[in-house]
Amino acid sequence: MILNRGKNKVDKNINFNFYVISVLIIIFLILTLTYGIKLFRNDQQNLVYRCAYHQFDPDTNTAEGSDQYLERVPMEEMDFPAFDISIATAPVGVVPYFVQIELPEDLTYYREILGVKVPALTLKKGSILTFTEKSSNPYGYGYLTFPTYERGWRYAAPFQTGNEIFQYEGEILSQEDITFYYVRLEDIEKLYKLSVKKISEAIGTERYDANMREALLYTAVRRVDQLLASDNIYLSPDIGGSVFSPSDWVYVVAAGTIIVLIFIFLFRLRRKIT
Repeated sequence: MILNRGKNKVDKNINFNFYVISVLIIIFLILTLTYGIKLFRNDQQNLVYRCAYHQFDPDTNTAEGSDQYLERVPMEEMDFPAFDISIATAPVGVVPYFVQIELPEDLTYYREILGVKVPALTLKKGSILTFTEKSSNPYGYGYLTFPTYERGWRYAAPFQTGNEIFQYEGEILSQEDITFYYVRLEDIEKLYKLSVKKISEAIGTERYDANMREALLYTAVRRVDQLLASDNIYLSPDIGGSVFSPSDWVYVVAAGTIIVLIFIFLFRLRRKIT
């Protein structure tokens, strides 16, 4: 009787270890698949980038002011209107509607102090943003941000809140006329996704399918990057570069932890069996 109880207890421990190992393996496979898809998408973006701009040659653009990025001029000292870029072409995918959206969460703009981004301006959740999707939007305002030297960080004048459309005479904003801030690219992308949804609702139909929305999002919020690259001024880190980003360490640490746990439970299982 005592032997049977002991055997049942060992069997339960073995089954428990098998169960935990199985769950960990499933989680590891899901994590690996998710991360693999992410890497593949990043690599495809880089492939498009490399194919589109493989002839980048900054020596062909000799206009005064066009070498500011190459000389690593601080963003706060940039003379953006001095760039010799082809601004006549309207952004890809624009539609003739103005958009009014309500911020679903706080939108924070930053200043850089001693190399560190610190919050400097916050547009509060619930604030109304009114802006047009037409090509009359000046570059440097709203979602038409300038790339910086750091992947994922943009530089632009913040959205104007309220019911009035931002007005500016000129196609490129000057820092002499309005204050620029740093802003995260992912925050701008969220707002642009929301604006596309609003446009679809205004039209009364789903204008874009999922793939078209992704393509539009990628090109629209990186419009300035494309202009700078096509005019041989600057290759932005946001339209190419490393497939691996700093945030990917989360996947690496999680996967490493799961592997360690699997080995621990395999070791325990081996001891129970023997």
